[in-house]
Amino acid sequence: MKNNNKKICIIPARAGSKRIPGKNLVDLGGKPLIRWTVEQAIESNVFDSIVVSSDSEEILNASGDEAIIVKMKRAASLAGDYASTTDVILDVLLEMKLHSKEFDIVGLLQVTSPFRTKYNVIEAFNKFENAKAESLVSVVRVQENPFHMVSETRDGKYKLLISQDPSTYKRTQDVSPIYLLNGAIYISRTKSFLEEKTFFGEKMVIYEMSKEASLDIDTPEDLEVARGRFNK
Repeated sequence: MKNNNKKICIIPARAGSKRIPGKNLVDLGGKPLIRWTVEQAIESNVFDSIVVSSDSEEILNASGDEAIIVKMKRAASLAGDYASTTDVILDVLLEMKLHSKEFDIVGLLQVTSPFRTKYNVIEAFNKFENAKAESLVSVVRVQENPFHMVSETRDGKYKLLISQDPSTYKRTQDVSPIYLLNGAIYISRTKSFLEEKTFFGEKMVIYEMSKEASLDIDTPEDLEVARGRFNK
């Protein structure tokens, strides 16, 4: 799925990870975690270039040797706990521009979503293009009702997450579908991203994924769940 718009895929993969040491390189189903995302990007046939941004040579080497892959060593200032994904994207786009490579659309695929499929990537881009949207984010539908949630305030008190009175109270079955960002796919027109520095602009659309495809490996428990899928 390619058209005249030049598309870049950015895969951020820093070495530091507190919850799962060496997370991007852990074995899942017989290959490093990062390879799942790289292969999905390649096999989708959506992108003109796939950039792996990392502060680790080991991660860059593990990403693969396909010609479409650009291995970009990021500065230490973009590899700390407080470095934002936005900063990484801007860094990649600038570096590619310095090499006379510019793109109309930027896609972000996170390594922690190994059960995203190439078909998810293709479908997301098709929806993005057909909707003539400025950005797209992937989500998973959730059952929890925010009208029934309580949050803790800074002074140690508790309050309903969404203030309500009897006239606004909604039962779970009466609430419109509610979605959670699953972190698997982000898409934006490059011009919009450079201007707004976010994927969450006014002309954003969503792409819904299944619960199974939406597993985000963030904790050791998530990793065990993922590995369990290969042991059935």
